[in-house]
Amino acid sequence: MRIATAAAWALVLGLAVSDRGWAAPAPKKPPPKAGAGQKAPVPSAPAEALPAGLPSVVCGAAGLSATRQKMFAELDQVIPSVQGAHRSGGRNLFDGWKNPYTRESYAKISADNLIPGNKKTPVVTSCGMLPGAMLGRFGLKGTLTASATEGLRVCAEGLGSPVYKTAEGGAVPKPGDVYWLRYDSSPNTDSVSHVGIFCRTDGDSWLTLDAGQGVAYLQEAKMVRRKMQKVDGTHPFLAGPGYVGDTAKLRRLGGWIDLDELIKAGPKAANMKLSVKGNRATCK
Repeated sequence: MRIATAAAWALVLGLAVSDRGWAAPAPKKPPPKAGAGQKAPVPSAPAEALPAGLPSVVCGAAGLSATRQKMFAELDQVIPSVQGAHRSGGRNLFDGWKNPYTRESYAKISADNLIPGNKKTPVVTSCGMLPGAMLGRFGLKGTLTASATEGLRVCAEGLGSPVYKTAEGGAVPKPGDVYWLRYDSSPNTDSVSHVGIFCRTDGDSWLTLDAGQGVAYLQEAKMVRRKMQKVDGTHPFLAGPGYVGDTAKLRRLGGWIDLDELIKAGPKAANMKLSVKGNRATCK
């Protein structure tokens, strides 16, 4: 894989870069408080509410392989997680993680990125943490568990078929598979703008489990409902919730790791390591 831009280098090193033209969105203003004689504004309900329950229940783990059931048992322990918040059960995915942003530093980057002529500062998120942490629970090491994004794709390609899968030939990912999305501006170029784990992939509304949610300075890991559309007639394109690292634009599914086949690969998969020489990256 050739690495041509600073953004690509950030991805290889495990950083998920915002695909909103590098500019972080300005924080939304809260609705005005209701005064005397005024009715409080009623928040609008989401178009499609998420199903209630743990990932193992919502994603149908009971009907899957033992490997996939283990994946969802582990996901039950960390979904949902909010940076800095206490969980009544399980563990917080973000415990021990230091966010590179504060509210103030993020606001400054957002403002600076909007100034014409300024060199844009990339905004990164935590999306690689969830697949990395979960694969680590299977005893894997190296790049696959290092919160990588682009590195995850390169190592999947290094393992090859049947671990590495794409939508060519009509293949469809299963619950528990690790996936990556390309940039919306370059759907035909191998790249990674976001990574996560599939929950359900039926119909035109898919469910995924993802970190890198929320605002940059307060990250979340949770279930996400994504509109699915085969824009080019072959490949699924998925829309996100509209956060800085998970745009609402449709992005092509670049590929995925078949979880069952990954674990069957044994020692070969256990210690995959990324190697970068010049502008080329390999994983073996």
